[in-house]
Amino acid sequence: MKKTAAFVLASVVILFFLVDPGFAALPRYEITDLGTLGSGAEYAMLKFQGTHTQPLRVPADYQTIQAAIDAAVDGDVVIVAPGLYSGDGNRDIDFNGKAITVRSIDPNDPNIVAATIIDCNGTETDMHRGFYFHNDEDANSLLDGFTITNGYMHGYPEPANGGGGICCEQSSPTILNCTITHNSAGRAGGGIFCNFSSNPRIANCNINENWVVSDGGGVFCYRSSPTIINCVIKSNIALFEGGGVYCHENSRAIINNCIIADNVASYYKGGGIMCRVISHRFPA
Repeated sequence: MKKTAAFVLASVVILFFLVDPGFAALPRYEITDLGTLGSGAEYAMLKFQGTHTQPLRVPADYQTIQAAIDAAVDGDVVIVAPGLYSGDGNRDIDFNGKAITVRSIDPNDPNIVAATIIDCNGTETDMHRGFYFHNDEDANSLLDGFTITNGYMHGYPEPANGGGGICCEQSSPTILNCTITHNSAGRAGGGIFCNFSSNPRIANCNINENWVVSDGGGVFCYRSSPTIINCVIKSNIALFEGGGVYCHENSRAIINNCIIADNVASYYKGGGIMCRVISHRFPA
């Protein structure tokens, strides 16, 4: 629900709303315009925001995850039932900058996470990833409780060659309780690519068996500082550097209470973690 109202400044106005079915009004607004009427009186234009009273459910209410996100407004929750989700609308998923939660029915149940699958079906001729955050999303954009697999991003230029599972570009969402596995990329981050001032919080995730032609088999950070907590980063492969995690050019990742094991950097350095060009790892 979005309603707009105008009133003359320095006046007392009582506003009445007819709330659309399925929405709840919130005491939240933004000023969209200020100006002067022909009479010389000043006015302000306000936009009021509401949320859905019930979660948006996939596939019960919306056939695809993207369709539910497109219908959502800030504060909404999208709940995805267990199942295999693939094809248009269920890959390359974009939050569109919205402060919403997209989650499985029980993100704390590993069996539900394993059964709620984003299958990107990416190939050399048809490249796709799971999620693409690139609209200034912040911690209020929450992804919780999915398995993301078969992403393939080997294009050119960036970010088409990074983030086989998830790509964050100038965005800092919250990513919880996800399994990111069997994804690949050409340049950066077979599993997750944090690019240009992207500082996501990644917690309770399994990032395993992803691979990249260049650097960062599990996670690649470029000028970004994610917080990675209680994660397992295992059995990822980079043909060059940073089999598990690669931090490059002033990337200051906080990595706390994680298991980083059995990762491989085939030709160069940092099977587990590689930090290069004034980049550091700061355990909390």
